[in-house]
Amino acid sequence: MIKSLKILGQNKIMNSVIVKIGKNKKTIKIDNNSKIIIDNNNYSFELIHLQNSTYLLKIQDQFFKVNYLEKKDEQYVLSIDGQKYITSSKSPLKEKAEELVNKKNLNIISKILKAPMPGMVLEIKVNVGEKVNKGDTLLVLEAMKMENSIKSSFKGIIKEIYIEKNSAVEKDEKLLSIE
Repeated sequence: MIKSLKILGQNKIMNSVIVKIGKNKKTIKIDNNSKIIIDNNNYSFELIHLQNSTYLLKIQDQFFKVNYLEKKDEQYVLSIDGQKYITSSKSPLKEKAEELVNKKNLNIISKILKAPMPGMVLEIKVNVGEKVNKGDTLLVLEAMKMENSIKSSFKGIIKEIYIEKNSAVEKDEKLLSIE
């Protein structure tokens, strides 16, 4: 929040910013030089630079003494009325982009390969920790007296093997996981 207010104090208005304090997120919009919108609630505010990194923040009729203590990576350490806070601020676009990337990464953390049909595991061609590419043969499964090569449908590293050679598997039984 202070970063956006500080930017305002430098005559640069930031339309919207997502501020995170601990696990709490707030959307803050600077409407004009005296209005701030926090999660769709309108407030009047004033930011007065006292000295060095000390500010007086007035929101509605409440005053807060704010000290900018330090910056760690993308986080800011602030003291507000003597209470220490660790905050971060991002544009809504950057916040959304990070959410999408994190969601995508969660989806690819681990893919489970399941048996496409019941059968007997004749051969396991990979080991845990081995890198595989799309199209690599992972194992051979015998079903109805036919040998079927089970191939990887994506690139990754073998995380876990759930079956053993010469074991019977049912349809949709877990065979291995790739991350």
